[in-house]
Amino acid sequence: MNVELHLDPRPPAAALEDLISRHGPARVAAALLRVLAARLRPSRRRSADDLSGWLRRDIGLDPLGKNPEYWKFLP
Repeated sequence: MNVELHLDPRPPAAALEDLISRHGPARVAAALLRVLAARLRPSRRRSADDLSGWLRRDIGLDPLGKNPEYWKFLP
């Protein structure tokens, strides 16, 4: 495998100062607020039970209400 990991050896404060000097304090603060707001937002994940019958069929799931009979797979 040809992967190299390049870690920044500087302390976080020095890296933050470098970001502020390159992009300005307003842009860095706006980016930080976007990251923090994204963590507070609820996830948009949906369960398979929320999908319509047509979509379930298209992706290869059984129709709703039909659970597999697991006892048929037991020895």
